[in-house]
Amino acid sequence: MEYREQGDDHVPCLECVTKHDISELLTGFARPAGPLQPELERLRDQLADISGGVNRLERYAAETADSVRRVLGVVGSEVVDCPRLFTLAPLQQTGIRRIMLHQRCYDLTLWCEAPGYWHPWPDARYRIDEPKVWFRNMSPYVSLVVKVLKNVSPVVAAAVGVVLDEDHFKKVHHQLELMQALVNEVPEQAFEERLEIDVGESADKLTKAEGKALREFRAWLFEHDPMRGFGGLRRVMEPSGEFLWVCSDHYDNYDPGLPTIPAVRPNMSDGNHGGLHQSGNPAQ
Repeated sequence: MEYREQGDDHVPCLECVTKHDISELLTGFARPAGPLQPELERLRDQLADISGGVNRLERYAAETADSVRRVLGVVGSEVVDCPRLFTLAPLQQTGIRRIMLHQRCYDLTLWCEAPGYWHPWPDARYRIDEPKVWFRNMSPYVSLVVKVLKNVSPVVAAAVGVVLDEDHFKKVHHQLELMQALVNEVPEQAFEERLEIDVGESADKLTKAEGKALREFRAWLFEHDPMRGFGGLRRVMEPSGEFLWVCSDHYDNYDPGLPTIPAVRPNMSDGNHGGLHQSGNPAQ
């Protein structure tokens, strides 16, 4: 558990000197091999097949939860001290900002990462006013995040009224479309160069471009939230040893707090009033 808290994926055995997968030691299940991006695309392709049937939706929800867990686990090997999921939507420029072509305004909202109940947390909302190159540098990680959130969108839609009301869900869906449009605006050549996977690099890790973009996002978030309050999102640990950031509505699932012990009324019939023994001798 201590190795996992430090962001390590494996722990060495002191006897056989073999490095063991920490997730497998904690849960009995090793992390699946294979790159993240194709798996997210595969889940996206399955959306057309879940238009009907509760069983199919439940199966998709289970697969989605596993994929999100895997993505957050990989992301957690780089960053564990801040939330990792967010929506990012452009804001319309007004006034003198309309002629500042090198600048762009965005609305960024962090998400609660509770499995099966992923949703934006309105208290963790930030206004961004940065040069356009800021988004270009962040685009590799933003592309990964938007794929994850578009995959969880059908699960969130099925829970409309539980996590989000219908109006909020429509707004989130629109923000995801705007977020995808922002990614599509990045020049294809530059985007491919930043997403290039180095030869010999593990497929179960972020690419160098994604990792660099994630660290830039972390630095930006710490700069604009120096108290690291993140709108009330709090870090919890899953039984598998992986960290999640959850809102106050779901925090009790991980830390229910101290139990409430009912007050015990004294028994007046046995002469013990308020716990004081009454005696005929005042000295006793």
